[in-house]
Amino acid sequence: MKFIDESILFKVNENYSENLLQFGDIKVVVVDDFYENPDLIRDLILTIPATTYTPQRLEFPGRQISISYDLRSISPAYKRLIGKYFPNTLSPNKIDKVISRQDFLVNVLQSKDRVVFPHEDNPTGYASGIYFNTDDECSWGTTFYEGNDCVGMAEMKYNRMILYEQFVGHNGYMGEDSFVGDLYRISQQLFIQ
Repeated sequence: MKFIDESILFKVNENYSENLLQFGDIKVVVVDDFYENPDLIRDLILTIPATTYTPQRLEFPGRQISISYDLRSISPAYKRLIGKYFPNTLSPNKIDKVISRQDFLVNVLQSKDRVVFPHEDNPTGYASGIYFNTDDECSWGTTFYEGNDCVGMAEMKYNRMILYEQFVGHNGYMGEDSFVGDLYRISQQLFIQ
């Protein structure tokens, strides 16, 4: 039997670096070296079978992993970042409550699954993605839109976290031949509202 200690597995790196991308009115917080132990998380992701059964996300084009783990160790980082870059929007107690109920959700996509049109996740709250492809596997990133016009991109990088408002049009951008064969685009997703 295998066991995990989520407080170690999902420990946030105390020395992460943060930066704000601004595309018109769109703000995207970019945090590099987010997790202290990203290799452990990547290894876990690679051992859990992904499924096309996505009843909570019926139009999701690829596969996903969704499993209940204790993610509360990431809550202080999200409270700080949301409070700093999106002040007076969500209370720290609300963020704690939402994250305590979050599943460990991972998008698993290939280039054939790509959707070229932007989408919005929800009219309120925040979305976050954390990339788990190694730097030699990374390609493109997440693009952001005003209407149907692409206004910017957050590049994909190993252990990089991005945070943005859910009503912002966005898309996991990848070339048609960047994730093929045994190579998948893998990113942890969080929805905080």
